Amino acid sequence: MDWSLVEKQKWLLASLAIVFFLSLSPVFQILLSGVGWQGMPHADNYYSARMREVADGYPLLGNPHFFEHREEIAPAFFVPDVVSALPIVAGLPLSITHLVNFTLWSLVFALLLFALLRRLGLSFAWSAIAAALSYVQMYFQIARPVSMQLVHPVFILFLIAFFVWLENPKRTRAALYLALATALTFYTYQYLWQLVVVFLGLVALYLLLQRDWERLAPYFRAGIYTTLFMVPAGVLTFLQLTHPFYLETMLRVGLGYTHLPSGEVFLMGAHILPLVLLALLSIRWVLPQIAVREKSLLLLLVLFGTALVITSASNVVTGLDLETASHITRLASLWLIIATATALYYLFRARERLFALERWKKLCISLLVLLTFVTNLTYTPDLRGMFGTKEQIVALQDIAGLVPALEWLDEHEQEPIVVWADPRSKLAVYVPIYTKHYVLFEATGMLNLVSDDEVQERYLAASSLSDLTREKIAQDVWYFAGAGYAKDTPNTRNRSVKYCRMLRLELFGYACGELTDSQRLYAPLYAQMWERYISEVLPRLEDTLEKYRVSYVVKDRLRDTDFNPERLKNAELVYQDERVLLYRLN
Repeated sequence: MDWSLVEKQKWLLASLAIVFFLSLSPVFQILLSGVGWQGMPHADNYYSARMREVADGYPLLGNPHFFEHREEIAPAFFVPDVVSALPIVAGLPLSITHLVNFTLWSLVFALLLFALLRRLGLSFAWSAIAAALSYVQMYFQIARPVSMQLVHPVFILFLIAFFVWLENPKRTRAALYLALATALTFYTYQYLWQLVVVFLGLVALYLLLQRDWERLAPYFRAGIYTTLFMVPAGVLTFLQLTHPFYLETMLRVGLGYTHLPSGEVFLMGAHILPLVLLALLSIRWVLPQIAVREKSLLLLLVLFGTALVITSASNVVTGLDLETASHITRLASLWLIIATATALYYLFRARERLFALERWKKLCISLLVLLTFVTNLTYTPDLRGMFGTKEQIVALQDIAGLVPALEWLDEHEQEPIVVWADPRSKLAVYVPIYTKHYVLFEATGMLNLVSDDEVQERYLAASSLSDLTREKIAQDVWYFAGAGYAKDTPNTRNRSVKYCRMLRLELFGYACGELTDSQRLYAPLYAQMWERYISEVLPRLEDTLEKYRVSYVVKDRLRDTDFNPERLKNAELVYQDERVLLYRLN
């Protein structure tokens, strides 16, 4: 073995060793639970069902929960789901797939971040240490399957591609690399591509103001390449936007109509501002005149911070808010780490000039460094759950009690069938994850392209064995109408009321209105659904069950105490254990 090579790479190897060890924390949770590999800590039920659906042969992810919609298209891009499902396609169980993906993408994240920091000029040791610390801060985001687990690596890949192009603007290979990385953001995460588009627009403006013609022409050529790579994305986006139930789905997901920025925009701006000021003052006071490259890179990082704020407040212009600021915050937390590490390293290298500054300037720099550390800490999660809390262990044990019945069903029914579970039951969640089968109703099924009318009918039919009341319908708004109805639309309306009251606009004759919530705002909808339940769903329940191909009913004996499948005359008990009852409908 070439020990000199090991010595040279020791910081990187140590960093990767830390990341690898921490990525195995779910194994410790599984061992502590003592239930085997049925469950997976940090696994997201929504994405787990989507991964299983890809493995079952439906990569367009029409709907992992509702049988009739399985061959349609998803309302958003799904490349991360397909990539995450590849180990299942290769034959690995879902739980092992989660573990493999978590470890793999943790290492990819650390390696890409190390490469980016090296590209920004940080030393080998600084880059390796910053990569490991960043992973700790991003741990729970990366632990979540599919979502940020793949989004953050793509985000870093784009930044690497951009800085590679910046240093080699005339090279066709660099332009193609940037174009591919940019196009990949469109296939990965809608909030990432929005951020990238705003950033690239600011860069174009910056190059124009600098009259940097040497880079500006190749920059637009890279944009042409990007457009070509995005043709499939454009076609799919057109199909999504023209789907008859796209708008209804987006309203359930959380689309709101407002030009007023959310409070998260101001909070993000407050977190980003100290670092932006630190970078600008470092450029002006500390970095020597010869440090042209460092100044340029810092300025571009400042532009990216500006793009974060602009994107999070994009509804001010568009009038459309789909929880944009809260999603952009995930990307802002990673940018904050990258920019902080870079700025501090540049200050460290120029420490002699820093110490030679006037006292008040040193005080300003020190205060901004302190504020930057504090803002980074605000994004640091509670790491006590990394190796398993009591609640997480109990959750794994709870899953283990349900899995045998689902495995029995998956073995005894070779073709996909539809299962009826209580809408509030975990069984409704786990059927699409642990079997090839579908459900009559499960709340996340409404996140796909389905009409409000169908979602409500499914919910009402699935609740018919649970002594449904009008009050329970109102309480269950999250299940059949999602965060859009339960939280986002009321909050959007309340935002205008709060702004109005804060600015005292009533003094100028403006009616601010009253604060509301989902119970008051949608009271007519609940009354309408109750009437439909009494007059349509209950009298025609058998027709509805036949319409949605329901052939089994499943009950959790421990938790679904208000769910009574034994009332059905045509239900035959075909499986039971200490936890689950499974009925076949004849």
